[in-house]
Amino acid sequence: QQTHAEQQQQQQHAYEEAHQKQQQAHEEAQLLQQQSHAEANQQMTQMQQQQQQAHVEAHQQMTQNLEEAQQQHAQRWEEEKQQQTQQHSEERGELQRKYDALQQEMEG
Repeated sequence: QQTHAEQQQQQQHAYEEAHQKQQQAHEEAQLLQQQSHAEANQQMTQMQQQQQQAHVEAHQQMTQNLEEAQQQHAQRWEEEKQQQTQQHSEERGELQRKYDALQQEMEG
C-alpha cells in the first residue's frame, strides 16, 4: 500500500508531466503559427510581385502596340505618298502623250 506522501508525489509528477506536454504543445502551435504567418507573408509578397510584373508587362505591351501602330501608320502614309506620286507621274505621262499626239496631229 502506498503512503499518502508517495501518492502525492506521483500526482505531482503526473501534473508536471502534463503541464510540460501542454507547454510543449503550446510552443509547437506558436511555432506553426509563426511559420504559417511567414509563409502567408511570403505568398502575399510573391503575389504582389507577380501583380507588379503583370502590370509592367501590360504597360510594355501597350507601349509596344502603340509604337507598332505608329510605325504602321507612318509606313502606310509613306506608301500612300509614293503611290500618289507614282500615280501623278503616270497621269502626267499620259497627259504628255496626249499633248504630243495633238501637236503631231496639228503639225501633220
